[in-house]
Amino acid sequence: FEMLRSNPEMFQQVRQSSPQLADAIQRGDFDTFMQHVTAQSPEMQQRMELERLATLDPFDPEVQRRIHDIINMQNVQENMEHAVEHAPEVFGHVVMLYIVRK
Repeated sequence: FEMLRSNPEMFQQVRQSSPQLADAIQRGDFDTFMQHVTAQSPEMQQRMELERLATLDPFDPEVQRRIHDIINMQNVQENMEHAVEHAPEVFGHVVMLYIVRK
């Protein structure tokens, strides 16, 4: 909570993604902040926890492993989107009808 208040870049990211959460941070309303955080998706909670841990010790092997996993998942997602866009026939059954012409 205090880290978000003291870091303008992180606060701006929060403001863009969740204006209500940013308002609670700006007012210093920890209870409202926690309500918003617990109501948000587990993915968002994990990301905030990872950012907190990375701030405390960026060279911690566990933090580095989690960052590596996130980057790998993003790469897999991008590759999947690329494949679906450029080779959609791979993801479904394609029936082709051949007609012999003379």
